[in-house]
Amino acid sequence: MAGTNLYAQVILPLAVEGMYTYHVPEALQERISPGSRVLVSFGKKRIYSAIVYAIHRDPPEGFKPKNILDLLDDFPLVGEKQIQLWDWMSSYYMCTLGEVMRAALPSGLRPESESKVRYNQEYEDDGVLNSYERLLLEVVKDQGELSVGELQLSGISKNPMAILKQLVEMGAVEINEFIRHTVSPKSISYLRFAEPFRTEQALHELLDQLSRAPKQREVVEQILDLTGISHLELAPAIRKKEVTKAQRTSGAVSALIKKGVLEQFEKE
Repeated sequence: MAGTNLYAQVILPLAVEGMYTYHVPEALQERISPGSRVLVSFGKKRIYSAIVYAIHRDPPEGFKPKNILDLLDDFPLVGEKQIQLWDWMSSYYMCTLGEVMRAALPSGLRPESESKVRYNQEYEDDGVLNSYERLLLEVVKDQGELSVGELQLSGISKNPMAILKQLVEMGAVEINEFIRHTVSPKSISYLRFAEPFRTEQALHELLDQLSRAPKQREVVEQILDLTGISHLELAPAIRKKEVTKAQRTSGAVSALIKKGVLEQFEKE
């Protein structure tokens, strides 16, 4: 497919619905494939490591896609069956593919604009660095640390991420995930059945017991409709707002939590 306009749908490590389309530069077309890890820009200054979901020749309608900045590995990082599993998990747990990706991949495999590049004090220069690698290493060493996004916009070379990749492999620099402590992460409330109610028999008995509490029974039935009954032992969770968005159900949910039927927990 080299030499033609090629496009890639990618999974970004974000809680955003759907996937995003990028143009594949000709230099990368022979090596890229589904499951490849690529570097892309998102928004004005954010840089993310994304996973290629699919490759095609159909240009998107209504906008000109950005170019993929770099291919980060020589071989696909994620296999076809793993991507299929991510699809299933996204559907089953009612979350985005990006959220599944973040949970599945170690932070070191998904460098972002806020990931920090630090000089390795134990690195011994044996004189094998080329001029670009040495320049980038000196910049990181002088600054103490730089974000991946700052390096991408530094102008050191047209492809600083390829240089960074070499320096990481040589042990000259390290990439560490940086968390903005000044911003409180958004927390989402989830509900799941407590352990004693994770069997069909227990739930049937519970529904009988709730015959005089129709609102609570309605909540239990609604959760079962949304999560299914075939994998109760896996304790599938559902966003609390999916249950409480119906009128007059928040009180019933609170009562079920108090009774120990439901568990509520928070996730960022």
